Amino acid sequence: MVDPSIAYQLEIVRWHISRSDAQRAGLWTRAAAVLSANTLVIAGAALMLTLGARSSSGSLIAALAALAFVLVSTFEVMRLIAAARDWSKSFPAADSPVPLIFCLSDTAKVSETFSNFREIIAGRTPEKELYAGISELWRISILHRNRTYQLRRAARWLILSIASLVISGALAVLVL
Repeated sequence: MVDPSIAYQLEIVRWHISRSDAQRAGLWTRAAAVLSANTLVIAGAALMLTLGARSSSGSLIAALAALAFVLVSTFEVMRLIAAARDWSKSFPAADSPVPLIFCLSDTAKVSETFSNFREIIAGRTPEKELYAGISELWRISILHRNRTYQLRRAARWLILSIASLVISGALAVLVL
């Protein structure tokens, strides 16, 4: 029979892991919004650059700055979305044991064969399940913090690009 306190803790951990899926989806939605805004800034900067000789040099410089800032913002968002680096590098090995079954890629790496995987599953206990669930929840928390930080960086660069684009437009209007 499973210890009721372990069963309760496991249920709470599973609930938080499920909840983190909604948080991750919200993060992706905000990342998509930043990318959409970036495309508008790129279009505006391209428009300002096509004014060319009819605009002041200050306007062109501000448009180029807007383009540079928005490219950095796009790069930051793409690093968040594409996961160009292995996220498991974010966890010190001693602080984050492999959360078997909860993290499928790490489980596949550890088990390597179906036979080993079957043995891992057969040897599961509620205590091991709880321990792995807690490890996975901690990893999800670290990843969410890192991804949120990355998104904030992208948003800051977007704000700088918008400000530069507005300055470029204002300088172009002043020349007319």
